Amino acid sequence: ASGDDVLLLHKINQANLSRRVRFMANPKSVVLTQGMTSWTAFWQQRLRWAGKTGHYKNMHLVWAQVVAFSASAALVAGLMLSLFDVRLLTLTVLAWVLKIACDGIILRVLCKHFDRLEDFRWYLPSALLYPFYLLAIGTAALVGVKAKWKGRKV
Repeated sequence: ASGDDVLLLHKINQANLSRRVRFMANPKSVVLTQGMTSWTAFWQQRLRWAGKTGHYKNMHLVWAQVVAFSASAALVAGLMLSLFDVRLLTLTVLAWVLKIACDGIILRVLCKHFDRLEDFRWYLPSALLYPFYLLAIGTAALVGVKAKWKGRKV
């Protein structure tokens, strides 16, 4: 889900409270889009999406973002601090393994349900990079770095 998708769903939900927005778990309902063609385009897209999160009104979603960002920050900080105190390395690695295992269980079930199990092979490499990625994108969005999109800054 991108920022635009989520904001649209929030507006739909607010405008018609008698018909709540629901998740369609049917694999035939999935819409696939092309991925970004370069790392720069990928960064700009994610920065644009992250910049919209301040407009979310749903406190459950806001808290989920706070937890995800905080967990990533704690993992990266744990790695950095373990350079000064090696005892922190064991705790950080255990926390990271626990996060990878929990997320992996959920993601594998979803990949299987949506008949995308072949994509799960990328989970471990992406799980190792994800805290750095989330911390970088989240920090950039929080400090107000603007994304370039369609020739303008947004």
